[in-house]
Amino acid sequence: MSTPVLIILFAPIAVFLLLAAVAPLRNRGPLAGVVVAAATAGTLWAAVTLFLDLYASGETLEYTIRWMSVAGMDFAQVGYRVDGVSAGMAVVVSTVALCVQV
Repeated sequence: MSTPVLIILFAPIAVFLLLAAVAPLRNRGPLAGVVVAAATAGTLWAAVTLFLDLYASGETLEYTIRWMSVAGMDFAQVGYRVDGVSAGMAVVVSTVALCVQV
């Protein structure tokens, strides 16, 4: 799996869980805002890195795992597929999210 993809997917979830679990951090408004903005900036960095890598190479990243398998038959698969267009969209969404946080 690609590291920028993992950052894009799991950084917002990780920050949400951190703020939900650590009440003193959540109750300090400015500090919580800095933590969220830093995670959003990290997501933007990962999206730009991924976009530049895919745009330059023209590759498509794909990763699939079997989620549900019964008697050797696959009923569901979970994964991702990232190409230049979806990486560009990740940059746009991350930029807007950072603008909202700041």
